Amino acid sequence: MLRAAEAESKNRGAVGVLVDTYSFQAPAFYRKNGYAAYGQVDDFPEAGMIWFRFKKAL
Repeated sequence: MLRAAEAESKNRGAVGVLVDTYSFQAPAFYRKNGYAAYGQVDDFPEAGMIWFRFKKAL
């Protein structure tokens, strides 16, 4: 599904993808699929959790 969404985005002229996720959700999934972390906020939304921003060029 992710690859299909990336392909459709590229077909519509997008040059990259930006996503955000939390440490308890899917950071490993995005890294595995070629996304690079470009930012994070520690202890958000709660202590011990991290909010990540990921990017990928298409």
